[in-house]
Amino acid sequence: MIVCPNCLYQNPNGRQHCEACCAKLPNAVSCPQCGQSCLVDAFFCGCCGFVLAPVDTAPPPLEDSASSTLTPVTTASGQSTTIPPTPELSLKVVPENNPRNCRETLIMDNIVLSDIPKLEIPQVAYLYHWQSKSKLHLNGEQSVFKLGKRSKKSTPDINLGHLSHSEVISRHHANIFRKDNRFYIEDVGSANGTYLNNQRISCGDKHPLQAGDKISLGRGNLVTLIFELS
Repeated sequence: MIVCPNCLYQNPNGRQHCEACCAKLPNAVSCPQCGQSCLVDAFFCGCCGFVLAPVDTAPPPLEDSASSTLTPVTTASGQSTTIPPTPELSLKVVPENNPRNCRETLIMDNIVLSDIPKLEIPQVAYLYHWQSKSKLHLNGEQSVFKLGKRSKKSTPDINLGHLSHSEVISRHHANIFRKDNRFYIEDVGSANGTYLNNQRISCGDKHPLQAGDKISLGRGNLVTLIFELS
């Protein structure tokens, strides 16, 4: 007996269409054990439970992920080995909502690079003595370098007493300051004055220094120092 899925009328076995509504009936087979009509795609008989079709319960084969992700290589000794793939870095650029400075922030692996503090590398400064072609290094981590000549009472950080025409240099002639990785020069009341790029600077005024600036101690460029950075 075949039940019509449209009107639920019970049709005799072997019918292709419903005798009540003429709807197409599903294909059916008879159960080998009890003879009850069953659908052709049924796995079990609904009357006696007879197994009509074998059920494939085996799990699907697993994909060999190791063979698909490992790259075979040959070492220098001729042995074959595998290496894991290099992970890919995901980079994206996120513009910052700043109308004045629309710079961009680089994000890599959930790390915002703009949040990492920038390291300031201290610059190495020195004075190049033009007349003797020698260098006077401003070494150390001190913030003030005293320029002058050695005496019994004091010794400057940069001793210029051995240079030619040192008679124009005072015992404490000038200071060079270092602040926030910048350098400045100041005259401290020298007898013959301090000149920056041929302009005399006033006592006590701090002037910023740039690479290539010319510092003259006294008039006439007798003692000329070139400020340099490296």
